[in-house]
Amino acid sequence: MAGRFRDPLIGRDVLVGVLAGLAVVSSRLDWAGILAGPLAANSNLGTTTPWQMAYVFFMGAGMCMFLSAGFLFILCLFQALARSTWLASLLLSLLFAAVGLLGGNDALTGFLKTVSFAAIIIFVLLRFGLVSSAALLFTYVVLGHVTLTLDWSVWYAGPSFAVLGFFAALMVAAFYTSLGGKPLLGRALLDE
Repeated sequence: MAGRFRDPLIGRDVLVGVLAGLAVVSSRLDWAGILAGPLAANSNLGTTTPWQMAYVFFMGAGMCMFLSAGFLFILCLFQALARSTWLASLLLSLLFAAVGLLGGNDALTGFLKTVSFAAIIIFVLLRFGLVSSAALLFTYVVLGHVTLTLDWSVWYAGPSFAVLGFFAALMVAAFYTSLGGKPLLGRALLDE
C-alpha cells in the first residue's frame, strides 16, 4: 500500500501466490489430453480476442483484491468469535464448502475440491498474507477463463502462449524482486 513495489517481500509474496495458483489450476486440468486439447477446465474458447483477454485480466485483478480482503475479513471475524486461528480456518473452509456444494452436480467431488481449494487459500493467506492470496486468486481466475493449449497448430495458440508468457514473466520478475539486489547464487559462490 505504500507503493514499494521493489520490496523483496512483495516479490516473494507474488511469487508464492502465483505458484500456489498454478498448483491449484494444474490440479484441475485434464492431463490426459494436455497436448491435443485445451488445458482450461472450462474450455472457454470465447476468450481469445485481445479485448476479451484484457477484460479477464482487469476484472481478475480487481475481483481478486476484493475477494482476498473479504476472505481476510471473514477469517478475522471467525477468529474473534472462536478465539482460535485453526477453528476460524475450519469455519471458513466449511463456508467455502457450503458455497461449493451449491454449484456442483457431484456433491462429494465438489465438496472435496472446494475444501482443498479453501485450505490452500487459507494457508497462503495466514502464512504469506493478502498480496499472496490475491496473486493466487488472480492466477486461478485468469487461467480459468482463458483457454490454454500447448499445441501450436490450433487457432487459439497465440492467446494461449501470450497468457503463459505473461505468467512466466511475472514469476521471473517476482523472483528477481525477491532477491533484493543480492546475487542469484549468493556471495560465497561468487568469491570462489
